[in-house]
Amino acid sequence: MKKKVDHIFDLRGSFAPIALLQLTQELEEMKVNEIMEIIGCGPETLADLLRIVPASSFEFIHLKPAKEDSFYCICLRKRGKPQS
Repeated sequence: MKKKVDHIFDLRGSFAPIALLQLTQELEEMKVNEIMEIIGCGPETLADLLRIVPASSFEFIHLKPAKEDSFYCICLRKRGKPQS
């Protein structure tokens, strides 16, 4: 059974630098094991997104690539902090 999405962040039609800053803030506020679906378009925005998401803190669940005149969809799950 798939876990429901806890957060949706839509980057389509937004100004990339501001939207990515807002996304970073939302990622920080997520609780462990919560899932965020990120929707966007444009290869440069996707590349920026993949650079700002810390792989040590998030697990990529899936990426639905964009098709012509379409959008991509990425689902991330927030990982727990490593125990020392």
